[in-house]
Amino acid sequence: MAEQTYNVISLDDGSITVDAPSSVFPEKGYFTMYDSSAVAKGLKRHAFYKYTERAPYTKEHFKIKAEDENPNYTVLQAPTDKDGEILPDRHYVPASLGFSTLGKKGADKEILSTLTVTPGLKVPKVFEGQEPNLRCRMYRNKYPDVEETVVVLVKRIDVMGVYVSLLEYDDTEGMILLSELSRRRIRSVKKLINVGRQEVALVLRVDKDKGYIDLSKRRVSPEDVDNLEERFNKSKSVHSIMRNLATTEKRDVEDLYESFGWELGDEFGHILDAFKRLLSDHSILDRFHLSEDLRLALIKNVELRLTPQPVKVRSDFEVTCFAYEGIDAIKEALLAGIKVLSLPLS
Repeated sequence: MAEQTYNVISLDDGSITVDAPSSVFPEKGYFTMYDSSAVAKGLKRHAFYKYTERAPYTKEHFKIKAEDENPNYTVLQAPTDKDGEILPDRHYVPASLGFSTLGKKGADKEILSTLTVTPGLKVPKVFEGQEPNLRCRMYRNKYPDVEETVVVLVKRIDVMGVYVSLLEYDDTEGMILLSELSRRRIRSVKKLINVGRQEVALVLRVDKDKGYIDLSKRRVSPEDVDNLEERFNKSKSVHSIMRNLATTEKRDVEDLYESFGWELGDEFGHILDAFKRLLSDHSILDRFHLSEDLRLALIKNVELRLTPQPVKVRSDFEVTCFAYEGIDAIKEALLAGIKVLSLPLS
């Protein structure tokens, strides 16, 4: 059954007014915005957003004239910090516009005419005959932060440095300068680093406009390696679950991360910790209002991958007794041990 969509009446960076009564939306939650103009620009027509407040468009809630209010309109507010500033990456700006802010006036009528909204997170399936896109970074940020440690795969060695791909950031290319390979004098680069090998590197500089990432290997401490190993292993486990879910349910893996994945990570510290909680508490997904097929498939995948499996332990042992009772004493001892076992023998 097709989801009910509602027209957008007004839109600015931190609020959206929808032609729907407040009863359609929970007090706080998520919505999916559709932009019919995006496909012609080669972009996704849907995007997922969070709101923290919901109110009818009336004088009781907003400073407006009586003739302007409409109780059948609902205003949704974006998450803000303690100073009332919109949190990063939470702006209600459609990607098809090509810029990061709508300015003080907000969106004009031409933009609004292409926008509709559905309550909850509605992750669409790929078109019939197409395969889902399984490529995606593991974290919300497109690029790593400066001073962050990352796992890289060595791609090639050049006269300027070593070119690598950042495994956690969708194989984004980075470079380790030769001077950043080792604290010691380098006699042979190939003795320090080999093509096809995974390494841990520290981010020195990130140019988001040009996509340049400068890295260092010599500045990584043993403590950095230990901490990163735990994070990377957890992220790999999550990525495996998400890719499998995307494959079976015909959804792009990036949509799965953007809709509920990174939200769970923000709440529980890491998505894997959220998935472990999901084993015993399915209600943590309720606030997302996912479609039932996707919700059940996610639970099934998590249970399949993370439910502890019973382990059978078998051991052979030898018992001897040199007393007069001999075999009778051994038999009596073993039977006494069986009686105190907490687990039944099969």
